[in-house]
Amino acid sequence: MGSSQPEPKTTTTRLGIRAFSASVVVNAVLGAWALLSGDFGETEGRVLATTFLISAAMLSVLINAPALRKNVLRPLPEVGAVSSAAGFSLFIVTVWIRNPDEPLIKLAASGLIIGGAATLATALRRIGEPGPARRLRSMTEIAIAALSVTVLAVLWNNGGDEWVARLIGIESIAVAAGTLLIPVLARFGRGTQLPISAEFACPHCGETIDLSSIER
Repeated sequence: MGSSQPEPKTTTTRLGIRAFSASVVVNAVLGAWALLSGDFGETEGRVLATTFLISAAMLSVLINAPALRKNVLRPLPEVGAVSSAAGFSLFIVTVWIRNPDEPLIKLAASGLIIGGAATLATALRRIGEPGPARRLRSMTEIAIAALSVTVLAVLWNNGGDEWVARLIGIESIAVAAGTLLIPVLARFGRGTQLPISAEFACPHCGETIDLSSIER
C-alpha cells in the first residue's frame, strides 16, 4: 500500500497560512483580554468580531487553494473562496454599522451559503475516486445545489411555508448522509486490499501467490 505524499505548498499558500496563524493568535489574545479585562467595551467587541471574521475569510481561501491548484471541479474552488471571503467581509461591514440594512445582511449570508456549498462540493470531489460511491457523490452534489437554492429562496423571501421547511430538512439529511458516506466508501470500498495475508500454492507449478496483494 503506497503512502500518500503531502501536497507541495506554494509561496502564496505559505504566506496565507502564516497570515491565518497570526490572525488566530490575535483572536486568542483578544479573547483572553475580554475575559480578564473588566472594561471590555463595544469597540473592543467589534475588533474581536472583525479579527474573527478575517480569520474565517482567510480559512475559506486556504481550504479552496489546493483544489484551485489541481483544477478540481472548476470554477467551484474560485466560487467557494471568493463568495465566502466576500460574505465574511460584508459581515465585517455590518459589525461596524450600528443599524445595518436587512439587504446587506442577506447579501452577506448569501455569500456564505454559496461559498459553503461550493467548498463542500469541491472537498468531496478532492477525496478521490469513490469507487461504488461514484453515483452517490453525484447525487450529493445535486443535493448540495438544491439545498443552497432552497435556503437562498427562503432567505430572500422572508421565510416559507411548512412544506419548504420540510424540504430543507430532507435536503439537509441527504447532504449530511452523502458527506459522511463518501469518505468511508472511498477509503474502504472497491479497490482496498484484503486485510489478512493468505497464500495459495498452485497445484500444477507450485508457485505461491499472496492473495492479500490482489485488490477486490
